[in-house]
Amino acid sequence: MRKIDEAKRKLVIQAVFEITYDEGITNLSIGKIAKRAGVSKATIYVYFENKTDMLGKIYLEVKRLTDEGLSAKIDSSLPYKKRVRNGVEHFANRFISYPLQANFMRAVQANPSEVEPEILKSSEKLAQPIMDLFNEGVEKGYWITNDQRIVISILFSPIAQLIEYYFKKGQSVPEKQLTEMLDILVNSLVE
Repeated sequence: MRKIDEAKRKLVIQAVFEITYDEGITNLSIGKIAKRAGVSKATIYVYFENKTDMLGKIYLEVKRLTDEGLSAKIDSSLPYKKRVRNGVEHFANRFISYPLQANFMRAVQANPSEVEPEILKSSEKLAQPIMDLFNEGVEKGYWITNDQRIVISILFSPIAQLIEYYFKKGQSVPEKQLTEMLDILVNSLVE
């Protein structure tokens, strides 16, 4: 059995992020990943059983990274609208800090057949604090719509677009612009 080399594993994962960004998740292949990472195809199979296994494991790592610390920011001792604002800001800051990972996460969510169903179920468990927050708002009538898909789309699509705009320019998102956007989004959805 080949020895696990964490540096090579990181190169493989970075290659997955880059190819997903450049070409889309459906254009990923073990050959492209190996070439971009500068490793052999066989090296990839040291870390992952197959492409589906690889994408699923990476997706869960990214979900953990983006969700880490969220629960503390949406603590129930705060007013509801503030908790929503904090939660959205948490994700925006994570997406800014990890733009390739955020792009990969969105690509998997848009192409769920690329990972095993169990991976999606596990990722839902990681998202439980934000889902509980949404459901609390539904129960108390705080949202202007109770359609979760509409709320998620309105909240996160503009943020992703703003982040990608600056990422492509090699610039940071101006704090004032992000703050203004977050305020507009939350105030437009939460009563």
